[in-house]
Amino acid sequence: MRDVLGRARWFVVTGVIWGVCAGPAQAQETAAPPAATAAPGGSSPKAAPNSGPAPAASGAEIRRDPRGVTGISPVWDSLKLGDNAYLARDYDGAIKLYQEAIVKEPQHPLGHLRMAEALIQKGSFPEAAQAVEAAKRFANNDPTLGARALFLTAWIYEQQQDHDKAIEAWNAYQAFAREQTKAKVFQRTPPERLKRIQEAKQRKQDYAAVRERIEKGLKEADEKARKSAQ
Repeated sequence: MRDVLGRARWFVVTGVIWGVCAGPAQAQETAAPPAATAAPGGSSPKAAPNSGPAPAASGAEIRRDPRGVTGISPVWDSLKLGDNAYLARDYDGAIKLYQEAIVKEPQHPLGHLRMAEALIQKGSFPEAAQAVEAAKRFANNDPTLGARALFLTAWIYEQQQDHDKAIEAWNAYQAFAREQTKAKVFQRTPPERLKRIQEAKQRKQDYAAVRERIEKGLKEADEKARKSAQ
């Protein structure tokens, strides 16, 4: 009987995890590398006008500009190197490089978002949530990055199995997507995630009821055995 209880508890846990974590296959953007997050304004790093690609063997230096106007901003060097590390699944290395980008330009939301995505891959959800909140403070002028921050907030809550906060966050993302028509968002994701969360919540309730009945049966059996031994 105790083995039955153990298996029931295992089913409770795995059932809930499956209901929450089955998402990346359906919500493709959750599996995207950090480079999929758009640059501010949907643009690429600014290069000098008519500069063309840097010669590979001539030793010519790439023009740089801290403001990103007449050349590439140094922050993009760290972001690009961080993306390379992320794609290689070197998440610790990516985090270090994203930290460098944040130091160079603390009010740039993209560094914080990329940091959050690398932390999510490591399962460091509280730290990822902090990085997302930092991004939100600096993404007021870029609705696409603001939407990404809301998306990551909902995904973090979902991975933590905090269903109520996940539902609230997905609803916030959905409302933002409706209001910010210029933002690049995933309109079909919130309804799908909300459906899966509700299913996970129901499974958790159902298995909790099963576990309660099994525990009650165990107690009754123990009590019966105790009385028989007297």
